[in-house]
Amino acid sequence: MKHLHYKTILLSFTLLHLLCTQVYSQQRNVHSFGSPTLNEFSLETYDKEPEAAAVVLYERGKNFFEMVDYRLTLIKEVHRKIKVLNAQKFEGATVEIPWYTNKSSKERVRKLQAMTHNGDLQRFVSEDKIYESDLNEYWNVTKFTFPDVKDGSILEYSYRIESPYFWGFEGWDFQEELPKIYSEFESSIPGNLVYKRSLYGSQKLDVNDVKVKNNCLDFRGTEQAAACEVSVYVMKDIPSLKEEAYMLSPDNYRSRIEYELQQITDFYGDTSYYTKTWDDVDNEFKTEKDMGRQLRYENYFQQALPQHLLGISDALERAKAVYYYIQDHFTWNNKYRIYSDIRVKEAYGEQKGNNSEINLALINALNAAQLDAKIFLSATRNTKVPNPLYPVLTDFNYVMAYVKIDNEEYILDATYKDLKFGMVPFKALNDKGRVMDFKTGSFWKSIDPEPKNLLYIKAQILVSAENDVVASVTETHSGYSEIFEKQKLNETSHALYVTGKESRLGGVEIRNLSVANENDPTKELTLDYDAVYEPEVVGDQVFIDPFFLQSEFKENPFLAEDRSFPIDFGYPRSIHYTLAITIDKSFEIERLPENKSVQLPENLGNGTMLFSQNDNTLYLRFTFALNHQSFVTEAYPTLKEFFGDVVNLQTNSFIVLRKR
Repeated sequence: MKHLHYKTILLSFTLLHLLCTQVYSQQRNVHSFGSPTLNEFSLETYDKEPEAAAVVLYERGKNFFEMVDYRLTLIKEVHRKIKVLNAQKFEGATVEIPWYTNKSSKERVRKLQAMTHNGDLQRFVSEDKIYESDLNEYWNVTKFTFPDVKDGSILEYSYRIESPYFWGFEGWDFQEELPKIYSEFESSIPGNLVYKRSLYGSQKLDVNDVKVKNNCLDFRGTEQAAACEVSVYVMKDIPSLKEEAYMLSPDNYRSRIEYELQQITDFYGDTSYYTKTWDDVDNEFKTEKDMGRQLRYENYFQQALPQHLLGISDALERAKAVYYYIQDHFTWNNKYRIYSDIRVKEAYGEQKGNNSEINLALINALNAAQLDAKIFLSATRNTKVPNPLYPVLTDFNYVMAYVKIDNEEYILDATYKDLKFGMVPFKALNDKGRVMDFKTGSFWKSIDPEPKNLLYIKAQILVSAENDVVASVTETHSGYSEIFEKQKLNETSHALYVTGKESRLGGVEIRNLSVANENDPTKELTLDYDAVYEPEVVGDQVFIDPFFLQSEFKENPFLAEDRSFPIDFGYPRSIHYTLAITIDKSFEIERLPENKSVQLPENLGNGTMLFSQNDNTLYLRFTFALNHQSFVTEAYPTLKEFFGDVVNLQTNSFIVLRKR
């Protein structure tokens, strides 16, 4: 039997190194700006995706090199036409063009033109409606909004970016959030530059044409023009990339071509190499001021830490004590930095810092406590999994700590107050990361979630002669269930938390809430409260929903007919739900739900509902377990059926009472 789960992520892409000898087709389209075709104007629906709010009619990107102000410059040109099919649902009227900048030089957006076509009426975007704004220290954005967007509009724009950064060749996303009829990317690269190209995703090329063009580029001061490698790649009828429930970043699956600069040979024949090995990266990190040098404060932390922490004899207990001290000492400023603006000593003194400052302080503190801690580079779930084949440092956007104690490995993050020792935050559960070991060499390590994640609800329930249903409830959360519930508590007052919980449960009033261990990451979160529920009364019958205290399975999260991508829940989870229901003697129990059990193959999940009766007291025990966090795409029909059975079990199981 094909396994339904996977230990490491199985990305749905093929990796293809494109060769100059490959020529599949010559079917190219070249459109001029400002002249949509009659067929484009007459298109009212896109049959391949009738629900699409818009479709990209045509797009072409071209990257090439040109002498600008006597300097060899990378040019990136884009031309795109979009047909709006449902203006009310369309969210792409504002276009953003990001460009890179630093203190010495920057990219420039040139020759930007944009217009809205409504039949014969054309409205240009005027220059005073084009804006620039800062995204962060290194990225700015030029943006504009199309005017007069309505059903049937064709939105067309083109622009040119002039870049001094040869490493910023980037490539092309063939697949995006809108379906596309035609997408083309052309590159022209002089022979002294070498780029590695990789094609990702499940969509196939309709045109793959690579050839050499002589005399394509004149360099100032040289006698002979350079030859270029000219490549044309085309995809047609590309489906939209639709985000599905419980999946990692869509960027893992997007059909695209990426370029990576490998080497440059200058006019004197000297070659510079840009493709790095992990040994190269390790050596650079040792001296890099915003990361590697920030690990040199072991002596500082030996003085700064409370001395009793350093004297704990057991290594694991010493590590835990240091971790909880750093976690409590710092307040996160809600900023992420990874290759800049990291100053550990200053942050420790101010007791606040960004994610990297906090966790680099933790690494220094652990090393000061004679524990061998290292940087752990990773990527958050909203970005693609880091490339395992070669170093791409831009793949990483998150820093944690790694420590090995008595042959047990721990990934630590002191950024969040609620995390217990050894627990990775949900946002960082993204398959694997890189341990930066500067002594023996860095290595990959899988990111494993906390295995025990339990919601336990226990209730004593009384059903009075007046049809009142009153419950005394104890609710315990552990693992990620605890983290998410604490976040709800911390985001608002207890009164508003109760209001939100009542809304999620529907038709339940909560009274007398008390919370234990709300601010203690070492202990499970416990909630005690009373709940009042009004059952449905029809004539002399009373219908009680035994799951009125539990809102986890009100609907199936998997409703689509099929699925394109793997399923990733992030972590395994379980629910235990036990009720003791004492019923007033004025009622007789007319009907109980049937005991039921549903299973996933290979013991990957189960759900069981068991009722028993002792005189006028009923006992319900419901258990649910999802024993693995990730499943291959082919498991979707099985998962859909399983969750459907669990939802049906909970939503159609009523206790029926009748007045005597």
